[in-house]
Amino acid sequence: CVVFQMKNGKIDRAREYFDSFSMAQQLGLDRAALAKMYSSLGSADISSKRVETTRIALETVRLFFDAWNKKDIDGLMALLDSKVSGRNPLSGQERIITKEAFRTVLRRNMKSFPDLHMRVDRAVADGEIVAVEEFETATLTSANQSYEMPVACFFRVNADVLIAEIHNYWDTKTYF
Repeated sequence: CVVFQMKNGKIDRAREYFDSFSMAQQLGLDRAALAKMYSSLGSADISSKRVETTRIALETVRLFFDAWNKKDIDGLMALLDSKVSGRNPLSGQERIITKEAFRTVLRRNMKSFPDLHMRVDRAVADGEIVAVEEFETATLTSANQSYEMPVACFFRVNADVLIAEIHNYWDTKTYF
């Protein structure tokens, strides 16, 4: 997945995310072949620590979605850092909120959308960054209106194995 940051209608910055370990496994590459490939690309070999970090980050994010779908607020809170950086199309900008403020947002969201379900279709990780393609279904109880839409989510899981960033992207036209 490539994420572009635009400024004045032009690409200002881009980041590419992919799960290099899974790619290597699918290509049938062993550690030596993987090291050679990274070297030819001008990158350092992924260390076993990076592979473990990737695996742990991916599992942490999977636990996040499982807890959300079960409406387990305490389980969600256990996965979050004391402050979380968040971004989505509704806020329009990156915001840093405390864990307790995040709890309030979750409660409000779960009350407004009690049947919200997020089906993870794909999740890939590279180190501490996890990219997720998920499909949401929910009903806004106050308006009795439902929606279905794909959402792209990006997480950063820190060294304490806690989610420190959650950036979500979706089509607001579908949402509204």
